[in-house]
Amino acid sequence: MKQELWKLALLGTLAVSAVSAQVPKAQAYVFQAVGGTAYNRWATPLGGTGGGGEGIFWKGLGAGAEIVAYYPYEYVRGVIGVANVSATYHFNAGKPGTKWDPFVVGGYSLFFRSSSLSGVHAGGGLTYWFHRRIGARVEFRDQRTVTEGLSFPAVRFGVSFR
Repeated sequence: MKQELWKLALLGTLAVSAVSAQVPKAQAYVFQAVGGTAYNRWATPLGGTGGGGEGIFWKGLGAGAEIVAYYPYEYVRGVIGVANVSATYHFNAGKPGTKWDPFVVGGYSLFFRSSSLSGVHAGGGLTYWFHRRIGARVEFRDQRTVTEGLSFPAVRFGVSFR
């Protein structure tokens, strides 16, 4: 009986240490976007400012959320807000010694201003960790409304923190 209790205690300790070794790696980021919007044949250049965060929870797979304000350069009062919830995959997650972190992202987008529209987004990018906790991030992302057919492709330049 005593041996089985010790075995059970050892198994429990190993299980707890295995779970605690998989604590999610998290990062926050801020960015400036340069892009445009396309609707049928109409297009206009856009800027964007935003930020968010994400956590990696299993073998490079993670989840994140962010908020963005897109604004046309010609009409700054035409700001459109976008809230994103994403699934991410980081190709080099958990690999020791690498400073390069390529990733892909996709998920749900909520566009809002005086009303709201649902949409989707997809993209990918690269973070270069030049310091243990600070990295330079570049990303391409296309965000689309589902019903209206609006597209917001943009290149984003930013800073990541972990």
